Amino acid sequence: KLRDEGLTVGAEGLPEIRGSVAPEVAARFSCRFAYAIWELSPNRRFRFLTTCGREQGQTWVGAYEIRGTQVITSALSAEGARWTSVLQLQKPTSVQTEVVVPPDEASLRIRQKLTAVRPGMNGDAFFGVFSGKNPVQLPKAPSPVSASGEPADTADEEVSDPLLDLLGSGR
Repeated sequence: KLRDEGLTVGAEGLPEIRGSVAPEVAARFSCRFAYAIWELSPNRRFRFLTTCGREQGQTWVGAYEIRGTQVITSALSAEGARWTSVLQLQKPTSVQTEVVVPPDEASLRIRQKLTAVRPGMNGDAFFGVFSGKNPVQLPKAPSPVSASGEPADTADEEVSDPLLDLLGSGR
């Protein structure tokens, strides 16, 4: 199917993350890979779609190669970090992603179970289904400040999200 009509692969839920990176980086990648989608075209190109609210539906593109029952992606990058994914398409289906984070080249290993493997190029349809399941809105910038230079009152924005707690946002 992959060689004829392409394949769309999805990983529902939060990934398992291990590594020696700052908690903020781990939180970003946890959000980026939660409910992630890989759309593999017959011409050995792929799109990686994230449903992370912080990423606002960003899409990365690259090439892939097939080795037996595995699909190995070319390296992608964001915020200086580089990552490569290996999708195991034979049951039990899974994906492992290796992330290298500068400046000290710390590494992060992301493991996920693939929950959806469908023939065709259906990344946008998967995105429509998955995006509502990943509502995490990691902060992009420091908290706003009032005209007096004091932190703005954000009492109405109480959030109890473990990823935000990792970031130490203080909310």
